[in-house]
Amino acid sequence: MAPAHVKDRGASMRSCRALPVVFLLASVSPLAGQITLGEYAARRDALASRLGDGIVVAFGGREPVRHWPPFYQLPAFRYLTGFLESDAAFVMVARGGNETSTLFVARPDARTALYNGERVTAESVPESTGLSARYTDELPAFVDGLLAAGLPLYSVGDFQSNDFSVADSLTPGRLFARRVQDGRPGLRVQEVNGLIDQLRANKSEAEVSLLRTAVEISSRAHEAAMRAIRPGIRESEIQAVMEAEYRRLGADSPGYSSIIGSGANSTVLHYPAGTRQARSGEVVLMDVSAYYDGYTADITRTVPVDP
Repeated sequence: MAPAHVKDRGASMRSCRALPVVFLLASVSPLAGQITLGEYAARRDALASRLGDGIVVAFGGREPVRHWPPFYQLPAFRYLTGFLESDAAFVMVARGGNETSTLFVARPDARTALYNGERVTAESVPESTGLSARYTDELPAFVDGLLAAGLPLYSVGDFQSNDFSVADSLTPGRLFARRVQDGRPGLRVQEVNGLIDQLRANKSEAEVSLLRTAVEISSRAHEAAMRAIRPGIRESEIQAVMEAEYRRLGADSPGYSSIIGSGANSTVLHYPAGTRQARSGEVVLMDVSAYYDGYTADITRTVPVDP
């Protein structure tokens, strides 16, 4: 599932370039709306109360291997744990209205540290997450022991897209579920992503604050682009202006692939920013927003090329 979005579509005339967006604050606070450990715990409690007795197993995102692009945690996993390192897993046991949760992290090794820096240890996890922790190589035996109590098993799907291929993708979560079921032919594993999506739809004050910050940063990036647009500017230059602005303001990355089209390209819904030069008499469409601490805006504006 994609990060939470605030949708804001519309057109903007050239005269708007000099005007501030009304909801912008004087500055962007780096601490705006941070999610507390207590809020993460409340989310887990809410999931446990909806499920009743059972075991929930979730896998986080894998470490990217192609040219080492930035790692982004899977939204449902981040929602429940707040943990932002790769190759982790999470187990929650709900029983009698109470829940206990354990985070499983990859065991540190020297080669990984050489490329990606030091990883957290199981000993350091409780302080930063409020969760007890073990290493991922202990996960199979841990879950086997829990299943001996006869509790139902739930999983959080760890596929990173909503397209048709989710049905047969062998993600770490699906492979783990198959291994567990192979030894227990009568065991059903139910996914709870839909339930987590329902919980995520209700935003806390902290989440709303993060969304507002993402919107504010994105809006400033649009304003910077509006000031820069002129005949002869390339679509890729506009993209560079916008992304530099929101990175300067503390955003982590684009919220999604930037869509910037001039002239006829502005009519293509998901046109990737290219190298075409904008010409006098044309318009430029910009569907660009920033990703800030797990949340993104979604803003589209169309402006004329000429001053």
